[in-house]
Amino acid sequence: MSRNPLRESAERKRDAALAEARRWSDFLRMMEEIDPSEAAAQREDVAIRNIARTNGEPVQRVRRAVAMGALVLTEMAAIEEIQKSGRAMPTRDLLTLMPNHGIKIGGLDPVATLSARLSRSRRLRNVRNRGWMLAEEIEPTDPPASDESVGSLFQPDMPGERPAGGGT
Repeated sequence: MSRNPLRESAERKRDAALAEARRWSDFLRMMEEIDPSEAAAQREDVAIRNIARTNGEPVQRVRRAVAMGALVLTEMAAIEEIQKSGRAMPTRDLLTLMPNHGIKIGGLDPVATLSARLSRSRRLRNVRNRGWMLAEEIEPTDPPASDESVGSLFQPDMPGERPAGGGT
């Protein structure tokens, strides 16, 4: 029986495609071992959906509750570290201590992510040139990290100066 060149070509292409698929599968498996965050995110998503289904809650409500839990845990860890150190702590210093509490801060800029989380706290304040402090320990003379002392855009900054907002 003679061999069909078309069939042989198709078999070679199929074998090459299967070998390529195996290489991609091996690569993805290695990536999951190196950086399991995507797999963890998928497991978290499944867990959230299961909780929502079990409790008859909307998925978004469960997601919000999980996010609020992360905010509270982050706040508690920061408070503990600030109390242990006995001083104000910069965000970067707090970031290095979060893994000790089992808290992973992600995002493109983890320092900014942590700062955003902590800024939602009523118990912590970021004081310029000092770092995060317990709100109850802030002296009235401590300048805020964000310029909360700025007046209205429509009021002159200096006597005789026109308002920044274009008013009269």
